[in-house]
Amino acid sequence: MTKQVAVPVVVITGPIGVGKTTVSQHLGDLLTAREIPHTVIDMDWLRDTWPRPADDRFNTRLGFRNLADVARNSLEAGSERFVIADVVESRHDHERYRQAIPGADVRVVCLTADMDVNRERISRRAGEDEDPWEATRAAELVAIMEANDVADMVIDTTGRRPGDIAREIARRIGWLPPD
Repeated sequence: MTKQVAVPVVVITGPIGVGKTTVSQHLGDLLTAREIPHTVIDMDWLRDTWPRPADDRFNTRLGFRNLADVARNSLEAGSERFVIADVVESRHDHERYRQAIPGADVRVVCLTADMDVNRERISRRAGEDEDPWEATRAAELVAIMEANDVADMVIDTTGRRPGDIAREIARRIGWLPPD
């Protein structure tokens, strides 16, 4: 019987506009600079299919099925860890990552920001295409994530650069040595 090797996985979550994707990319850059084999995944892209089932508003089931395929291919290609940007609304999602990535040792990091700062980030990102739903949903997600205690650690991003946040995450989860 072969022993299952633990696969380090960090899921970076938070409300819309908080910087999940940007921080994930910076964390991937840190790992690349240290030649640590990894894969960075934004779950939004794995779910971006239309039409969506009526009973799965955000195409979550498809996203996790696609994650399983991407993870298998990435592990076969030599990845040793995963950085995933995603909205995590429930502790149940931790198990979904474990099912999609065999041997996953999942750590969920929730990024937060002052709501005024977050609304400004959403507005700046959207430009002329600003959708008021995003700011409303961001506030809704903050409440859901807090109520469901989804994170293993929480990091406030207000006034901070993404690279600094990525370094803090990497150090706190043991992927980089302390300063």
